[in-house]
Amino acid sequence: MVESNPMHIPEGLISGELTTKLYHDAQIQGIHPFENPNLYQFLDELKPATLETLLNNAWQDDAYVNHFTNLLATSHWSLLFHPGIYANMTEFQNWYETHPSVVCNLSSIELIKHFKAKPLSLYRGMTLTAQELDLINKQGIFAPGCLTLTTFTNYFRRLTDKNQAQTNSFSSPNIFIQDIIYRLAYSTTLAKSGTLSLSSHEEVAASVGYWNSNRTNEKDVLPVIFEVQVPSRLIYDEFTIMKDKKGDLQISIADKIFSQGIEYFMPTFLPTQMITAIRVYPNPPPRWSVYPKVVHNEYHQLG
Repeated sequence: MVESNPMHIPEGLISGELTTKLYHDAQIQGIHPFENPNLYQFLDELKPATLETLLNNAWQDDAYVNHFTNLLATSHWSLLFHPGIYANMTEFQNWYETHPSVVCNLSSIELIKHFKAKPLSLYRGMTLTAQELDLINKQGIFAPGCLTLTTFTNYFRRLTDKNQAQTNSFSSPNIFIQDIIYRLAYSTTLAKSGTLSLSSHEEVAASVGYWNSNRTNEKDVLPVIFEVQVPSRLIYDEFTIMKDKKGDLQISIADKIFSQGIEYFMPTFLPTQMITAIRVYPNPPPRWSVYPKVVHNEYHQLG
């Protein structure tokens, strides 16, 4: 076993050898951190009581953890660490219960890759220099708050901190929700976010990626659109991850109104293998605005 104290979360997950490997495997091999077999091997080797504590720390949702640890075989508990399972818990339960001959023979990481494998076609807008674009072509796109090994490690430290819900101003249950609330409420905190923002509309991604970049006055930067194909299990919106509806946002771009598929979120990293096309805009795209000027709560930033 990895450890002996069932209430102690091993340092390796938080800041040590494992997070270093997850970061380098993403950077060099394009393996998404939440779909890296090394992560689930580590989790599977924990004692059940320790893993349950870790899951409760990550999600701050006892009902979710209790329900699924009772439903799943103990050998599959580790997959509950994957944010796509949390965001799609009802669909996952239906799938798990109706495919017994499949699930009984597969490991956690194999089950994850079977679930919601169909890719979604989405867009990611950014404002980049030629050098930054070249780097993305080599190693993919890290979320702003996961760019370096230090910030990436801190992300996992926060994720497994039992006090995480008490250390953010919104008192949100977990860092996935916290990240999204900060994104929606304060565009100035995007640099600390562990999530990537994507859209089902190229116009939205291009406009938000440029005008919310805080780089419009810099020289030698241009708007860039990444067309991507991402397994749907890695994508969630504010409604699925937060479990209730926060507002009915519509935005306007060049007299065109968008109300569906405006913004989706992806945790930590977008591998180069998921990028299917790159377009560099020679000129700034039209600027987006809220339409109409009515939102049912304060959360209305994008990016």
